[in-house]
Amino acid sequence: MRRHLTYANVVATLALVFALGLSGAYAASKIGSKDIKKGAIKSKAIKDGTITGKDIKDRAVGPADLAPATVFTPELLNGGQDDCLWRDVSASTPGLEAVAVRKDGYGQVSFTGMTSAVDGPGGDGMCSGAGPDAGSDSQMFVLPPELRPANAQFFFNPANDSVIVVSGVNGISLGGSNLPPGAVWTAVSGPAYLNVVGYLAADAPNSPAPMRAPARIKRSLLP
Repeated sequence: MRRHLTYANVVATLALVFALGLSGAYAASKIGSKDIKKGAIKSKAIKDGTITGKDIKDRAVGPADLAPATVFTPELLNGGQDDCLWRDVSASTPGLEAVAVRKDGYGQVSFTGMTSAVDGPGGDGMCSGAGPDAGSDSQMFVLPPELRPANAQFFFNPANDSVIVVSGVNGISLGGSNLPPGAVWTAVSGPAYLNVVGYLAADAPNSPAPMRAPARIKRSLLP
């Protein structure tokens, strides 16, 4: 016997579809933030780039929600052989900021203070910044990993018309000197005004990717 589609069949089918559609809409309209258990949505469940600044209410993210600010007091170096002693100028100049490196909750790193180098009793007894000791003599200090930039940074030093170099996470080849990751370098001919230094840390969210190999810079390109 061949079955025929009756009016009752059509009405029943439409009623079922309509009911299912309404139940879905009803459920969607009834699910709010209070229905989601705290901690149920993890960061891995949110696709990268789906939440942007416009999705966050003004002042919804405060200082307490950011990574804590840090202050690092670097250990000033001695030329490797105790022949080039870097000093914090604030120790002999009252009122001057001490040498320090700060990192805020956004990953921005800034330096303060002033350094200068003097001859030491070891090695060749000279802080010349030339010859085979050029790289080690000119290194003021080395940054810990969390304060290093992704790539080498260069800043003009107005105190002696030279440049301050901050080595990136992979180091830098500067002329004939290979600076290790995080090394802070400048000319020994005068003081280094560190307040000019500021950059984004390598582990900050918007930091560029580091170079695959150490950067290579000709010494002649620097002031």
